[in-house]
Amino acid sequence: MVQASGEEVTRFGQLADDSKWLMENYDQIKKDYGGEYVAVRKRQIIGHDEDLTKLRDKVKGAPAVIRYIYRKKPLLIL
Repeated sequence: MVQASGEEVTRFGQLADDSKWLMENYDQIKKDYGGEYVAVRKRQIIGHDEDLTKLRDKVKGAPAVIRYIYRKKPLLIL
């Protein structure tokens, strides 16, 4: 079994909270950033870009949730 440090547990909790915040605010975020990747940290958008590599460089390795924001709901074919 792998044990996580207190810092790692805290960081994981923050990322989970940021993911939840992003989903709860997705409709508004879509209006502003549809078609782009967004980076969220501490319930704030800390960066956005159409290019994932550029966004990663902008946030400079800060722990953040990064998601692509679709303009329209994607069609899933199962």
